[in-house]
Amino acid sequence: MQDSLATVQFHDLLAQLDDQHSRFALENNFLLQHNIREIKRNLQVRTFIMPPVIKLQMKIKANRLN
Repeated sequence: MQDSLATVQFHDLLAQLDDQHSRFALENNFLLQHNIREIKRNLQVRTFIMPPVIKLQMKIKANRLN
C-alpha cells in the first residue's frame, strides 16, 4: 500500500513541476524553465533507471563473492 501511495505522490510532484514549467514559460523565464526541466529529468532518472542498475550491480558483486 505504501508503494502505491509513494507512486501517486511522485506523479503528483511531477505534475506540479510541469505546472511550474508552464508558469515560467509564460513569464519567459528561461533559466527557471531549464532548472525545472532538469529537476524533473533527474528525478525520473534516479527513480526509474538507477534502481535497476543498482540492483544489477549488487547481483554482480554477490556473484563474485560466491
